[in-house]
Amino acid sequence: IRISIWFIAVFALTFNSVSIVIHLAQRRTLKPYDILVVSLCCSDFMFGVYLGIIASTDVYFRDKFVGKDLLWRACLTCKFAAALSQFSIIYSALILSLLTFSRFMVVKYPFNSKFKQMHFVQYLCILLAFVTSLLIFLSMLWFLIYEENIYISNSLCLLHDIHGNSSALKFQTLLVILTLLGSLCLIFIIYPLLIHEVNKSSSALSETLFKRKKTTST
Repeated sequence: IRISIWFIAVFALTFNSVSIVIHLAQRRTLKPYDILVVSLCCSDFMFGVYLGIIASTDVYFRDKFVGKDLLWRACLTCKFAAALSQFSIIYSALILSLLTFSRFMVVKYPFNSKFKQMHFVQYLCILLAFVTSLLIFLSMLWFLIYEENIYISNSLCLLHDIHGNSSALKFQTLLVILTLLGSLCLIFIIYPLLIHEVNKSSSALSETLFKRKKTTST
């Protein structure tokens, strides 16, 4: 498990960094789709940072973690890692939803210039996804740091196992769950429609080619 965490962390940090640099270097002006891809890479990069924190902590506390467990779970680094992992998960889900919807609109209306010109709306959706994720991250970090009756009960600093009486943090956790469920439901709804539109376009193209071939032969 330790080796796999290091491998995934290095893999996420390295390849997402390369992808971000390539996209930024090849494009003078980033289109909405490019920003979505870069945003997804940034989100995965942040999760790589989270895994790097956990792996580094394992190395630092090797053979003496039993006596340092409570100290680790109460420190600022663990709380920051917990909030960072939630930011990465939420932001990834929202960006994937926007990517799925963008692909569907392109397939559904391939020659519709109005959709291609709606860059402002697409930029606004990306900004809203980022601001939503950032606000959840900052508010969670705030409550984890300044609420004394809240503690993380696992060494991986995962927020699914938080104990405390803060109703605000419970509301935040519920908001995260609803955001993830909403994003997943949107993806599950759009993907069958996307596949249907692809099959429909493929059938229409095959029919057009057949008619052209038949007309040419006659």
